[in-house]
Amino acid sequence: LAGKQVAVTQQTGYPWAGEVKLVINPPEPMAFRLCLRNPGWSQETVAEVESDEKAKVDSQNGYLMIERTWRPGDCVTLQLDMTVRRIEANPKVEADRGRVALQRGPVVYCFEQVDNPEGVESIMLPREPSFTVEHKPDLLGGVTVIKTTACNGREVTAIPYYAWDHRQPGPMAVWVYQDGKSPAPAANDPAWEGVLYRVLDPATLGPSTGSTSN
Repeated sequence: LAGKQVAVTQQTGYPWAGEVKLVINPPEPMAFRLCLRNPGWSQETVAEVESDEKAKVDSQNGYLMIERTWRPGDCVTLQLDMTVRRIEANPKVEADRGRVALQRGPVVYCFEQVDNPEGVESIMLPREPSFTVEHKPDLLGGVTVIKTTACNGREVTAIPYYAWDHRQPGPMAVWVYQDGKSPAPAANDPAWEGVLYRVLDPATLGPSTGSTSN
């Protein structure tokens, strides 16, 4: 900047943890705008300057921007929303009708039979599932898993999609049944115009369709 180098050090457990710390080290106090990417999947992103509670944070074009005079050692904390969400596909994708996928942060998940020995093909999530997350440093190089209870009462476990098929052969499912989600939705719903995937709104679910056999 202005012919001078500004060092930025990042500390984070991303993509498993949502906190990102950036230590800003200009050679001397310098005024400039710091732009931080605000990903579309994070519905509640917070950015703060630890030494300046009054620092103004503007949002524009997918970025959080902080314009101020930066001093060596200033620390910015970016907190990304890591809530587990159910994703639904455009009803024109016939294979995904009546189903949802799980996403946490930027990571899409899947269900493998090695974790769900009773089968993955018939998993159905309840209307208001409760999710728990657990980081397992010794599993698949270190991943965070998601656990929940299916409609029939059995506990099911999801792992990051990118990490599947590294333990033993068996079926895998990204898209699983969702109680109350129609398997035959209107394919020409204008609300889906230009949209391929979106976060499921539980208010759009219809009458309960019951649990599957397994």
